[in-house]
Amino acid sequence: MRLDSSRPAPDADTLASAAPLVISRDPRVVEPVLAAGASVGIVPEVTDDEAAVLRAWRATPCVIVGADLAAMVASLGLPRRTGVHVVGADADDLVGWSVPLDASVIVVPGQSALLASVVDARLDESVGRGRLVRVVGGSGGLGASTIAAGLAQAAGRRSIGAVAVELDPCGGGLDLLFGAETVPGWRWNDLRAASGRIESLAGHLPHVSGVDVLAMSRPAFPGTGNRPRRGEGVGRIESPGAPPASAVRSVISALTRSHRLVVVDAGTGPVTVGDQWAGTRTLLVVGASPRGIVSASARLGLLATADVSVVVRRGAGRPIDSGAVAAAIGRPLAGVVHDDARLPGAEAAGDPPGRARGRFRRDVERLLGQVVGDD
Repeated sequence: MRLDSSRPAPDADTLASAAPLVISRDPRVVEPVLAAGASVGIVPEVTDDEAAVLRAWRATPCVIVGADLAAMVASLGLPRRTGVHVVGADADDLVGWSVPLDASVIVVPGQSALLASVVDARLDESVGRGRLVRVVGGSGGLGASTIAAGLAQAAGRRSIGAVAVELDPCGGGLDLLFGAETVPGWRWNDLRAASGRIESLAGHLPHVSGVDVLAMSRPAFPGTGNRPRRGEGVGRIESPGAPPASAVRSVISALTRSHRLVVVDAGTGPVTVGDQWAGTRTLLVVGASPRGIVSASARLGLLATADVSVVVRRGAGRPIDSGAVAAAIGRPLAGVVHDDARLPGAEAAGDPPGRARGRFRRDVERLLGQVVGDD
């Protein structure tokens, strides 16, 4: 049985007023969804009837499919659409249905906090009062992730509620840099279904050395659980990829409401998060060498924001004066970070960058003072 694809799609106003559709008989799915709806004043339509699913599939703002009826929904040959979420208690089972249903995964009860944002499409993504700082590498190999982690670590020592967020799917794992790969808490795969306004992520993220950490997810590694043992080699495994833009917007907005400082490790990939919000501070890490300056100048042209400051990386092979580097880039100098021979050993041991005393710690503390000012 297949839905007639010639049926006109509903307009935005119709979708906004329609009730979410819940396809399940499992009380472990239905009850938390109804509770989430009650919290935002919405009563979802619950059904296990194929005809009702066919009628409502395209006329509802979101569809929540219980794992118990996922096979039935997949057999209907429904057209692809956005806003589909598969919900249940078995994560492995849900992942198996996410591809055929083109759906995000929500594991209950652990991720029930996300259901309100899924059920209510009217919830906004307003930014909070926390300061949002993006750390962008002008080129590879400059330690942008280490600087982002060091900034958050420095803020934690000053009792500034800070969270370090990884947005580079090829970054290698910000939780590894913090030595938090075995610390329980949500990673980006746990938040891929997020949309709209999320009330709070407090207590859900890994917390280490005074800092909350939101890292990219990794696939399961044979014999090691979800995360690799430090220093252990692994075979070729497909990356989970970057989270959806809608999830990034919702999560970053929520973090600016719950934390005073949100430090985003943007890596060297495309940078868009924060462009829509006034007050975002971007730190462009530039190597103090001719090639570093040329690479960073090209990178600067891709940043859709005026508030960009330069963090100069000094050390072997990077001898150019920091002021001259900033002048060549045409942006103000935010700070200087020198090479510190102790950092590689600290990373190998899972010691968060900047926790121990040393040159790097002094540099990022000065940088933090420049970034947060009197806050």
